[in-house]
Amino acid sequence: MAAADKPQPQISVAAGVIALRGVKLFLSAGRAAAEKKAQAPPPVKRKGKKVNQKIPPAKTVELLVRTTKFSNCIRDCGT
Repeated sequence: MAAADKPQPQISVAAGVIALRGVKLFLSAGRAAAEKKAQAPPPVKRKGKKVNQKIPPAKTVELLVRTTKFSNCIRDCGT
């Protein structure tokens, strides 16, 4: 009965409206965050692989003959 003797504090209507507006903002922000998290992230665009450009065998031999330090010997030997 001791609790019944004390009067309960009264909250003004304006303070109640302000408090409920804060609760509404909090809940809507949580709902928006949950929806944003539920959406799948956009797919990552990746660059395609480059196909290895192989040098034809005949050109490879010519290129090696020109660039090796023994190219004079190879030309002189006739191979």
